[in-house]
Amino acid sequence: MSGIVLADEFRAYCREAGVGSRDRVAESVASYVAYLERLSRVAWEEMNPETLRSEEDVKRLSEKLECARVNQRSVSNIKRAMRRYVGMVEAYAPK
Repeated sequence: MSGIVLADEFRAYCREAGVGSRDRVAESVASYVAYLERLSRVAWEEMNPETLRSEEDVKRLSEKLECARVNQRSVSNIKRAMRRYVGMVEAYAPK
């Protein structure tokens, strides 16, 4: 079971946004999904449009990572993935 709701939609959104187009490992679509899966495990929360929809959620979840002593480089990568997920949620939210 994935800890990410709308994982397929997130992958498609990332590809449309050009993530991985330069073939950099740190920016591949699979890496972004893996970062969110790690976040879900560490935070004990499913990532979905209710739990990850704003910058406040990014800050709240980042604090959980820091409390769990996740290294700063990983936290930065996970934040980038979180912000991409928030972008997807905002893009697909009813207006």
